[in-house]
Amino acid sequence: MKETINWEQQPLGEISDYKLAKQLGVSQSLVRRKRAAMNIAPYLVRGHIDWDAQPLGEMSDYELADLLGVSHTTVQNQRRKRKIPPFNSKNN
Repeated sequence: MKETINWEQQPLGEISDYKLAKQLGVSQSLVRRKRAAMNIAPYLVRGHIDWDAQPLGEMSDYELADLLGVSHTTVQNQRRKRKIPPFNSKNN
């Protein structure tokens, strides 16, 4: 039987939904729904992002966006700017 998660004790909005989901072993969408239900804003990266140091194309744009606290469109634009193909789970 799976342990019940005490969502009140989780760092919702303090780290990305993606990172917290991995730590808890649950889906990213579950973390997002719980955070939203508690009216907690999503984690946002403050400051400059070194896009050349990010794993563009090595994970989905959505996963990386959540990890960094930016929109998936921002990640997609940065990946395309560098002519990096999108992540394809079949090839990775």
